[in-house]
Amino acid sequence: METIYIDSLFLMNLIIDYLLLRLTARLCGEALTRRRCAIGAALGALGAVGCFVPGFYWLNSAPGKALLWLAISLAAFGFSRALPRCALGFLGVSAAFGGAVWAASMLSGGAAVYSGSMVRVGAPTLVFSFALCYALLSLVFPGRGEARRCVARLRIVLRGAVAELTALRDTGNELREPSCGRRVIIASPEALSPLFTPAELEALSKRGGAEALLAIAGVDGAPRFIPVSYRAVGVGAALLPAFAPDALYIDGEAAGGYVVAVSPDFTGGADYRALL
Repeated sequence: METIYIDSLFLMNLIIDYLLLRLTARLCGEALTRRRCAIGAALGALGAVGCFVPGFYWLNSAPGKALLWLAISLAAFGFSRALPRCALGFLGVSAAFGGAVWAASMLSGGAAVYSGSMVRVGAPTLVFSFALCYALLSLVFPGRGEARRCVARLRIVLRGAVAELTALRDTGNELREPSCGRRVIIASPEALSPLFTPAELEALSKRGGAEALLAIAGVDGAPRFIPVSYRAVGVGAALLPAFAPDALYIDGEAAGGYVVAVSPDFTGGADYRALL
């Protein structure tokens, strides 16, 4: 009778699923947080362990594997428009990895040994297989996800109103709100228009942060704005009016420690309307 060590089986599948989910996110051009990736990988590892636990043998069936695949995809990528693409991408990457395991085993002079629902190969073969899978997929889809991976989905809530927009993850954005050191998201008034009244938008659209701050302060019922100083290429010291949102979600996850600055001079790009 063969002995299966549950802890080793769980750890090995956890690592493999984590790496496959990261590769899927890269190829599909979607940002994937470590927490979501870890949760998805943990579900996959639990499913692998469940295949050998009495009462969960149904996970070896086609419906059981399909259910596990959907659960992992949902945990990692959430309910979003990108879910179908990412779920299919994860299926394809997993299939490619399985093929790479078999190819690596054959190239090493052996063969993958099947034991029940588990493929028994050595750790070096698994490492080589993932490297081979990564290289081949990157060759077929060169840089596919690099541009979009830098774009995040924002959901900003203020006074019950919601603005949804995309933001470029700008590593050069070092702006901080002076009183509490919160990070600053920059967006145009048009991108944030669902959050404000016409009078507030008119005030925030004034060129020059000082003028906008004075104008918005004179609008009845307007939210509180704070000045954020900044410098840019060709621009000396200047101000941006910023507000603290009631709630902020980045790629579907609640985020704190941010304020949103409004800049009429910010135009954004084809794929983004804010800087994060």
